Amino acid sequence: MKMTEDFAEIDDLFTKLKNRKNKVRTWFDKMTFPYILLLWGILILSFGVAYVIFGSPENHLYYGIKNENVSNIFDAVYFSFVSATTTGFGDIIPMGLFKLLAIAEVLCGLLLLSLVTSKLVSIKQDVILGELYDISFSEKLNRIRSTMMLFRQNLSRIAEKAEEGSFRKKDASSLYLFLSNFDDTLNEIDYIIKKPMTSSYAKKIDSVNAELIINGIILSLEKVHELLQTLNQKKADWYMDITVQLIGKCIKKGDDIINHCGSSKILTKMAFSNSKTKFREIAEFVLKEANGKPNGKTTIHKFLLSNEKNYGKETELETWE
Repeated sequence: MKMTEDFAEIDDLFTKLKNRKNKVRTWFDKMTFPYILLLWGILILSFGVAYVIFGSPENHLYYGIKNENVSNIFDAVYFSFVSATTTGFGDIIPMGLFKLLAIAEVLCGLLLLSLVTSKLVSIKQDVILGELYDISFSEKLNRIRSTMMLFRQNLSRIAEKAEEGSFRKKDASSLYLFLSNFDDTLNEIDYIIKKPMTSSYAKKIDSVNAELIINGIILSLEKVHELLQTLNQKKADWYMDITVQLIGKCIKKGDDIINHCGSSKILTKMAFSNSKTKFREIAEFVLKEANGKPNGKTTIHKFLLSNEKNYGKETELETWE
């Protein structure tokens, strides 16, 4: 028990350190060049004023050319600027404890210089990473569309077997496998459109790509309807409870994706309305074909009702709206 508490305390410590590191990183990312220059100016003026205010016979700035102590603010700020930029002309020399003050100013100046350098590198890195994320995001969307196209091609091959009368039980298993892959694709789409923008590199899907993907979902569902229609007409032995339930799950997930694209205004009002209407019309046909009873409630309906906690509380097909 004691060991568990110790591990819990260590985990909490690491969590706090990680959060603090993220805050520092966020603060640095928000720093702009004008802000850094402002800090530099404040540093130079502050040290220049300090050289004048705290000057004494023991601690002072000595002007070698004029052979006298620095007493005016202009010369003090000049020395402060020379020190902060690590130029060091040597015409003014710190004496006494002002040597320590000058060292501190040089260190602060080097720190600000390193911030400027890091910021320049960070900006270049942001540009490169932004381009890489754009490419990666575009490739991911293209892969999703290609996956749905492959899904439709696989269903077409199964439909051809049914037309030829060569549909077998293993083809029913293949249908479940293809639907499982389609469900995985829908989950990936759902993650992409609902992913929080927690990073500056995170990309939000635009309306054009959203319409293309939703159109791919609708076409895929139409292909499922065509396949089920063919299988039922040919009286093929395709039915499995898990397949029917998976079809219902895909329908609900697709409906959730379209609703989110509408509510988050990824789609225009007209595009959302058209997509939603078309999807639900096709979905209703799929539900009826899955059960083989156009006028009755479907097994998919029961699946949705038994999972109302996760998939809503529709009790009738007509209550989609």
